[in-house]
Amino acid sequence: MDLRVEKCGPMTFMSDKQKGLVGALQELFPNAEHRFCVRHLHSNFKNYGFWGLAFKNILWKATRATTENEFTRIMQEMKELDESAFAWFNDKNPKEWSRSHFSCYPRCDILLNNACESFNSNILEERDKPILSMLEWIMEYLMQRLQQNRDRAKKRWKKVLCPKIQTIIDRNIEKLGDCIPIKSDDKHYQILCFDGTQYSVDLENATCGCRKWDLSGIPYKHAINAIFCQGENIENYTHQCYRVEKYLKVYEHAILPINGRKEWKKSDFVPPVPPNPVKKVGMPRKTRRLEPDEPVQKKKKRKPAPIFKEGSNKIKMQQTTVKCGKCDVQGHNAGTCQGPVIDVVTDVASQVMGRNEPVVEAPNEAVAESKSILQKLKGYIPPTSAFKLPPKATTTAPTMFEQFKQCQKGVKIREPAPFIDCERQNQEGSNSGSTPSIVKEGKRFVTLSNLSKAVNEGKQKKDKNNDKGKKKM
Repeated sequence: MDLRVEKCGPMTFMSDKQKGLVGALQELFPNAEHRFCVRHLHSNFKNYGFWGLAFKNILWKATRATTENEFTRIMQEMKELDESAFAWFNDKNPKEWSRSHFSCYPRCDILLNNACESFNSNILEERDKPILSMLEWIMEYLMQRLQQNRDRAKKRWKKVLCPKIQTIIDRNIEKLGDCIPIKSDDKHYQILCFDGTQYSVDLENATCGCRKWDLSGIPYKHAINAIFCQGENIENYTHQCYRVEKYLKVYEHAILPINGRKEWKKSDFVPPVPPNPVKKVGMPRKTRRLEPDEPVQKKKKRKPAPIFKEGSNKIKMQQTTVKCGKCDVQGHNAGTCQGPVIDVVTDVASQVMGRNEPVVEAPNEAVAESKSILQKLKGYIPPTSAFKLPPKATTTAPTMFEQFKQCQKGVKIREPAPFIDCERQNQEGSNSGSTPSIVKEGKRFVTLSNLSKAVNEGKQKKDKNNDKGKKKM
């Protein structure tokens, strides 16, 4: 190979078990450890018909098992659940997918290949560019990322261990009450747990019977119990790779900047010719295919761009939220609406007629001054919180709500139009001397314009009565 790393120290590869990877790694890296991503392993497990939560849980229990005896017990449970599911793992080496058989050299117990997936998501747009342009972008991205990590570690990290490792240790310290340590000598302890398990801890060799300390290099609750009984510091028993000092040493090397393409020296070699493009049928996929039971991840909403850009006389389009005209809900339009159609006027009228709920908001002062008159009005509804609808520009007759909004703004409007299938009684035709109203199913409702007239008439009558009383006196 060009890198000549096939004979270097022990290495660990993690893949999704694509075709040809297993044989290629065994041939090129015979001493390397090869692990499989458990998510892809579970996906293949489902493709053979082993669906359901029971198969998923028992598979993850087997992968998270840290001792061989625990792994054997869980696989026996799988055999009792379904023998065909147990037989599916016969040709799969546990060293490739279970922690119980992992090597302790890498000091890493991860089961998923999220590291490469996160990198792939960062180059999602750039991977469609030509190879040279993509590599230039990756170089600039890594240059900035290395510098950001160096600055963050120097300025913010004041402790001996990295923040995430310290968080894991703090979480393990909270579990100390589950264990009882028994001292053998200064370096050996026996730990009894309330769940019936028992493990031996060797502080000199940094090992524990549960193998969680061995696999990750981070002391688990059994080892922390022994360390505290010995009166020593946990940081001295955490692997050196998790120290801030080692972190800075890894990131001390920088990617040096380069000149632009115009300053590059011309090469005497024949320029490589790109392969002939082969256009496949349909649009190329940019996202992976989701599993049938995998939830769809919501896309993050972009921040609205500024309308005006500095140094430019162009106006950018301002992002607005789409609102459906059928169901009056934001997030979609009428073409993609799947909800019921809601008519604003019919919906409000049904609420007023059936539930006797208010539709307008009258001034409290006017209501207090004309209390006697308002009590005489049949069908009057006390004003409380009102429906707030945006005004709509239309050439047709305004609806009752539009009239209410205009009345609140102090705009003079024509005679109010009735509701659908409602008959308006004129003041001249009504036998009573009450205010003109809208009649629906024997009930009477007063418009805000007529209500204001009634209030004014009440004030005039009250003033006349006061004048008559003064004259008599």
